[in-house]
Amino acid sequence: MIHIKDSSLDELAVNIEEIYRNTLLDECKMTPENLEHKFIIDKGIADAVNHFYDNEPGRIKALRDKTDSYINRLRKHGLKAHQFDNNYMNAGVPFLIARMIIFLIGLPVHLFGYIANYLPGIIPGMVAGKVVKRVEFYSSVFFLSGLITFLIYYPFILLVTILVFKSVLTGLACSVAAALGGFFSLYYIEQYNYFKDKWNYSAFMRNNKNKELILELNEQRKEIIEELEEAKEEYLEVKGTALKK
Repeated sequence: MIHIKDSSLDELAVNIEEIYRNTLLDECKMTPENLEHKFIIDKGIADAVNHFYDNEPGRIKALRDKTDSYINRLRKHGLKAHQFDNNYMNAGVPFLIARMIIFLIGLPVHLFGYIANYLPGIIPGMVAGKVVKRVEFYSSVFFLSGLITFLIYYPFILLVTILVFKSVLTGLACSVAAALGGFFSLYYIEQYNYFKDKWNYSAFMRNNKNKELILELNEQRKEIIEELEEAKEEYLEVKGTALKK
């Protein structure tokens, strides 16, 4: 379980994850697609934040101010920190145009899946928001309530359509279509967000007016990374010493 000692540190941990997670994944020969790998890195970041909060709160405050300033500047231009990683690939115009056409073709299916699954889709968030008092339990409650909701929802669709249309095949077709439409809608939203990130980044990088700002952002990122590298080495040294005792 990932635990942050103080709620004021949550945003700092998230900022560090966005700025530094991919660097750590590369160093540890891990992949961002592997959820277990991401969990290990994020837990390590949280533990390090807790350590420095206990021992050097002034340092934590300074780092929080720096990362907040950097992330807010990126958000102002629709950018994200991971887009400035060395391995982030810029998208060409043909790629962007092809993706746009694909999104237009898939839009009707996405709308069907989104509408068909809207009600069970919002219930888990409502339940977790009402029930959870501590943030570390939110994702567990959200997942469990979502699982229960959808396990009830699709049989409910099956039953209603069978009663209305007097046909088991029609009922099965409707419930399967709703389920598949929901999965497609989730995939569509994920790919759309990926496309939007690429579009914003490409437009920003191609704008000559942003050259000076890009240099400033790169310098600001470099300074933060250097500070995180220094903190990482200190934390690993302290952790290694503690394990030897």
